[in-house]
Amino acid sequence: MPRRKLIEISPAEEEYITVSSGGPKKAYNRRRIRNLLARRAKYAYEPVQADWFQEIVGELKLARLRLGMSQITLANSLRTSQSEVSDFETGKTNPTVEFLERVARTLGVKIKILVE
Repeated sequence: MPRRKLIEISPAEEEYITVSSGGPKKAYNRRRIRNLLARRAKYAYEPVQADWFQEIVGELKLARLRLGMSQITLANSLRTSQSEVSDFETGKTNPTVEFLERVARTLGVKIKILVE
């Protein structure tokens, strides 16, 4: 296995670094790889403030608690992560209609929206 050395060290803000697996004149051996130390952009989220949405999420959370189901159990049923279920219940994410439908179906409830 050829010895790898860094020929260009990027600052932590850069997403990729360049590595070489040969001597200094072997430019064709240079490759860019992802910098694992790079800071990932963290997007600020705005919790969903709509009353109707908070009501739906609250009812789905109550249905989960009535069944004695933990977030981890629900996440496993939905084939997703516990953190995604937590973000959904706290309003940190803007879920799709399909996700709402999957949660409701898993909990055995129906979502009905009345527009007046």
